[in-house]
Amino acid sequence: MLLDKKNFNLLNIADYISALPVAFSFYMFLNLVRYKNRFFTLGFVGLLVSSVSADFLKRLPYPKKWEFFTLRPNGANNWDILSRNDYSSKINPPGFPSGHMSTVSFFSSYIMMASETNNFEKIVLFSLIFLTAWARWFKGVHNIPQILAGTSLGIFVAFIFSKFL
Repeated sequence: MLLDKKNFNLLNIADYISALPVAFSFYMFLNLVRYKNRFFTLGFVGLLVSSVSADFLKRLPYPKKWEFFTLRPNGANNWDILSRNDYSSKINPPGFPSGHMSTVSFFSSYIMMASETNNFEKIVLFSLIFLTAWARWFKGVHNIPQILAGTSLGIFVAFIFSKFL
């Protein structure tokens, strides 16, 4: 059973919320294939740019004094996209910026900037950003600066894709 009442807790909820970026990517890709229009094309490419940019920034050599910002919190586990803990060979891998947050922030911001959304839709889209931020922090896989950096990156990429492309 997917939601077993005995094992149901906030960590389970955080795991499901952490899967949102994958769902958003599929949503944009499937709609791109279905509608073949500019909105979904830029949305899908923007998701890829946001995700790849976050990964690129994680791989940069940062000064040791920036470790608080760049390394994941002590004891961080259960951090990969599917929460499998398969990366036991990596001790405290880089977490700056949060790729999950850049993807979710791009998705929500792009929809708000590139299309007409009503107030209810804006509340839902902002809620997705805050829920994902909470999930990443609650699971202990990112600290607040990493979450804020990922959010900023996603919003910046959404602004570029919605206003200039």
